[in-house]
Amino acid sequence: MFKRSKDRVPVILLTNDDGIQAKGLQALIELAKPFGRIVVVAPDEGNSGMSHAITIKYPLRLRKHQRNDDVEMYSVNGCLLYTSPSPRDRTRSRMPSSA
Repeated sequence: MFKRSKDRVPVILLTNDDGIQAKGLQALIELAKPFGRIVVVAPDEGNSGMSHAITIKYPLRLRKHQRNDDVEMYSVNGCLLYTSPSPRDRTRSRMPSSA
């Protein structure tokens, strides 16, 4: 298990293409919690098979979800290009390159 220091806690970004309510994502959140601060960004509905798609016809909108723990959770109304680490993808989804 990761030993947290008071000053530095790793930030763990979790995402998927199955949607914010996917059981697998929820299980992964629970597994990852002891290792750092969890931030989740996932589609508002399932987009299986669309992991290289990109949303271009309308603006991406993030919606914050309230939880009873320290997990930050956001759903997005489009595709974020999950599997490609290219700068173009991070620019599109506004995620920093260190994420």
